[in-house]
Amino acid sequence: MSNFTIISSIPRSVGWLPILHMQELLVQMTGAKFYDVSGKLKKFFSLFPKIKAEKTSSNNVLVYIARNSSDARSFLTLANSVIRADVSILWIVDSFWTDHTLRNENFISNNFDFIIHMQSFDDEYYRKTFGTRSLRLDWGSDVLRFGNANKDRPIDLLRIGRQPSSWEDDVATERACLARGLRFAGRPAMHSPEALSIQSLMNNYYSRSKFVLAHSNVAAPAKYTHPSKAYITGRWTDAIACGAAVIGVPPHGDLQIIDWPEALLPLSSLDREKGLDLLASKIKTWDSNSAKINYMRALHKLDWRWRFRTLFDAIGCNSALLNQEISELYRRMEV
Repeated sequence: MSNFTIISSIPRSVGWLPILHMQELLVQMTGAKFYDVSGKLKKFFSLFPKIKAEKTSSNNVLVYIARNSSDARSFLTLANSVIRADVSILWIVDSFWTDHTLRNENFISNNFDFIIHMQSFDDEYYRKTFGTRSLRLDWGSDVLRFGNANKDRPIDLLRIGRQPSSWEDDVATERACLARGLRFAGRPAMHSPEALSIQSLMNNYYSRSKFVLAHSNVAAPAKYTHPSKAYITGRWTDAIACGAAVIGVPPHGDLQIIDWPEALLPLSSLDREKGLDLLASKIKTWDSNSAKINYMRALHKLDWRWRFRTLFDAIGCNSALLNQEISELYRRMEV
């Protein structure tokens, strides 16, 4: 096993919980030394003595997990000078911002052996720009630990996260649901323990729901989302891992990993009344087999461990723990 160092500038905030959990899993699978720099250069400087003391002599793999490629400029020249990595990997989470990557293309080419992106619609750009060093690792979920096919789902519709204006008011949405005989649950308070834990969200919310509300970023834009490239995020993968289906205007063009009928109830617009009418008719025919299908397909396609295995195969690395947990994935898939 190589000696891994993982440096992350991912903000420790609610919106980044799925990625924060993913990198915790990667640390566990690699036994890595982990450094959270969260976008603060002075924080990285304070870690220099510790990194130097822990530096090993060979087989060093450096993984930098960044929001976008511009983040890498702040840290990686410094990190490489300290760690002297044999293999350097840049994992770009919001890799759809290819304009950032284009501006930093020479820097990335000179400092990284592998560049990870997360959306299939950008395959051509990353292959053309970085050739065989380009690697796509799709969004995932911790299906092995937190996924399930619970039959008891008292929540018909769950609201988690940002919503467009027509769906933003939980009180109004609950009232509209009650008028149709639907049971609705609004999102937990922003900084409550439930909202700050992936385990809690998956065990106590997604796993108790039949449908989870999520809309494409193009249909429901925000200042920090891409205006024209539609993509899924952890809300989709975590919900489906827990057996729930996602209802909303789907992100066409980024659905290849959730491409079975039970995973999505697509809406044609953001009209809440029309959406709830469709949901009310769908609920009448829902049964627990839908949850089982979603969970089983998630085991097969969505677990982060499949992404890690792809990465390890690319760099010629092996992890006994990862092999063990993938064996458990296979065992559960056969049940």
